[in-house]
Amino acid sequence: MTTVSLLALADAEYQEAYDWYFARSARAAAGFREAVENALQFIVDAPEQWPLWDDRHRYQILKQ
Repeated sequence: MTTVSLLALADAEYQEAYDWYFARSARAAAGFREAVENALQFIVDAPEQWPLWDDRHRYQILKQ
């Protein structure tokens, strides 16, 4: 089974963004969380589809 982990800086950025959304709307924060979880699952399901950040890490840009 493939596991996904965020780099510490990415995790901190995610939490900051989530908190920003949550301060404005719990619904928006939930939508943001779902978008991130979906993006991570897409990477797990088809990792070669997403560009490499470096020799081991891939990324996907979220679109609103």
